[in-house]
Amino acid sequence: RGRAAAPSREKAILFVGRNFVPKGGPALLEAFARVRRAHPDARLWIVSDTAPRSLPEGAVFHGRLGADALAALYARAAVFALPTLREAFGLSFLEAMAFGLPIVASRLEAIPEIVSDGETGILVPPRDLEALARALSDLLGDPVRARLLGAAGRARVAERFGWNRAAALMLEVLRPGRPAGLASVPSIA
Repeated sequence: RGRAAAPSREKAILFVGRNFVPKGGPALLEAFARVRRAHPDARLWIVSDTAPRSLPEGAVFHGRLGADALAALYARAAVFALPTLREAFGLSFLEAMAFGLPIVASRLEAIPEIVSDGETGILVPPRDLEALARALSDLLGDPVRARLLGAAGRARVAERFGWNRAAALMLEVLRPGRPAGLASVPSIA
């Protein structure tokens, strides 16, 4: 589903989360206000079912988008941020990584299994506005590092979560002569 990275990304942070508050939206708004001090031209694009009460300068609420419009934002943004307070898995992380975006996210639950801190993104403590703002500002200020993290994320998605990997695992399980049972299923991690 991911597309090749755009040659030049905009100085924009993308948030995609159905429920704005539990996905860390309010913390992101506060951190973004701090980011704007160092990067006055930075923008924050919010894709969510629920609108924030008020937006800081530079933030745009897009509402819920169709696949093509969302893909266009993934392709143009410089950073994906989701400082969520709960996350069982996080498909939006995989989508962002497939588009070559570096990730800034909370270090909790399943997120460290998806986002490798320092390799495919930056993980910050939940509710730590200073760490969140610093991570976002650092990536906006260092597009080369952001591109390297994004490229590593794209490779990680293809290697660990892509359809080719899923098909190979399924074919391995279905191979004739393979012992039956859950113990024979290879790990996807």
